[in-house]
Amino acid sequence: MLDNKFIMFLVLYQTKSFTKTAQQLFVTQPAVSQQIQALQQELNVKLVDYHHSQLTFTTEGLKLAKLIEQINTQTQQGLSNITNPEKRQSISFGTTLSFNEMIEPDFIQQLATDYPKIHCEIQNTTVIINQLISGDIEFGLIEGNFDRQSFANILIGQDEFVGVCNEEHPFSNRTISIDELLTSQLLIREPGSGSRFIFENWLAGMNYDLNDFNHMISVGDIFTIQQLLNKNLGVSFMYRSAARSLPDSFHLSTFNLNNFEISHELNMVYLPGTPKETLFLDMANSISKILSKQKRAKP
Repeated sequence: MLDNKFIMFLVLYQTKSFTKTAQQLFVTQPAVSQQIQALQQELNVKLVDYHHSQLTFTTEGLKLAKLIEQINTQTQQGLSNITNPEKRQSISFGTTLSFNEMIEPDFIQQLATDYPKIHCEIQNTTVIINQLISGDIEFGLIEGNFDRQSFANILIGQDEFVGVCNEEHPFSNRTISIDELLTSQLLIREPGSGSRFIFENWLAGMNYDLNDFNHMISVGDIFTIQQLLNKNLGVSFMYRSAARSLPDSFHLSTFNLNNFEISHELNMVYLPGTPKETLFLDMANSISKILSKQKRAKP
């Protein structure tokens, strides 16, 4: 279990206030200050700065707060599995919109045979990572980047990032230049999305950014982007598995972009030391089989 000084520091990080920390923990404000000073002395590192009534955290302080948050979440999850039998019969996870398109409803259908209670959050990569840290979910299915020092992961596979358009679009089944792409209307996910992050990184490597597009629509919903593509209202980029999972009523096609060869990992991520790690391995294997089945059905 965590020492009280660490818990107090975590509350201070969350409230950003000595006064609110004292109120929340039912102690005096000087007691909070003393405990934080004692923690800094114990660790021999400066964790906070307090100048002109403004509390800030040092780089080391921010790292420690995240570490305490993860340890606290792991502890609570472990204790819950020991003391609450119903918790062992439930599962909570998050998946990105792109990942969700690839594997549902097949994955939840498989989970339902073992878990009477299932909670699924569909969010972007950034939100899923924060939910893991806070303990709101037990694992995440993401295609975006994550801190490999802070999270454990199971590699589910690699997926190719491709250009997608309506089959009647001028780009359909062609190889185009980036100059041609910049003249088209780009349909792209919201900030924080893994697919947007990947595309923006590629653009930066080519000395471009999203502001170079004359026309762009940012949408926080992959289904809406698919509908817009189906109506021939622009072009987008998504994982081949996500495009493959669309019904035949969507008349979409792919196109190639010069110097655009990107594949990205599909990962299950979770906090290290989780009591369900062995179960997660089985789940990851099930997801791999779902993706392989789709690939055989629609090469």
